[in-house]
Amino acid sequence: MGIKGMGTKGRDLIIWCFIFTSLIGIIAPSVTLLTVDLFWAILIFYHYTLERKKVIRHGQVFLLPINPWWAQILVRGQIKGNWKKAYELHVKFDDKPLKAQLRSINQSFDHIRLNPGIYLWETYLPLPFPKNLREIIAPSTAFMKKGGFIPRPPFVYQYHQYQGRKLRHGAVFIPRKEALLCARKPL
Repeated sequence: MGIKGMGTKGRDLIIWCFIFTSLIGIIAPSVTLLTVDLFWAILIFYHYTLERKKVIRHGQVFLLPINPWWAQILVRGQIKGNWKKAYELHVKFDDKPLKAQLRSINQSFDHIRLNPGIYLWETYLPLPFPKNLREIIAPSTAFMKKGGFIPRPPFVYQYHQYQGRKLRHGAVFIPRKEALLCARKPL
C-alpha cells in the first residue's frame, strides 16, 4: 500500500521512518537497513511525483484526496461520521493584499460547502471559513487543536515564515444532508 492516498501526513510519516532507520543504520550498519531506507526513499519520490498530480485546485485552495481510512486514523475518533471522501486542505497565500486573498479563499470554499466529505488541514494561519458554512457545522463534526496531526519532520517545511505562530490542525466533516442544505442557501 505504501504512501498512496495518505497525503502529506503520510509523506511525513515515511520521512520519519526514513530518518529512524537511517539513524539505526549509522549505529549498526546492515544491508537490510539500507534496503529499507531505499524503500522509504522510493515512497517519498512517489509522493513528490505521482501523488501531487491528484491535487484539485480551486483558486488558492488545494484539495489533496486521501483515503477515508487514513482520515479516520488522523482524526483519532474526534469526529464521528461515515464519510466516503476525504481531503487534505491546503491554502496557498501569495503576494496580493490579504483582504483580496481572503475574498478569493472564501469563494474557493464553495467547493467545500457543496461537497460532502471530511476536510483536514494544518496551518499557522486561521482558515477563513464562510459564515454560512460555520452555521451548518455541528460542534461534533469539526475541531481545531494546537499542534500537528503528526510531528513535522526536519528540513521539509519552511519554518522561518511563521516564526512566533502556533501550528494548529483541524478537520470538518460535511455530511451529505448539510451539503444539500448549504447548496440551497445563496452565498
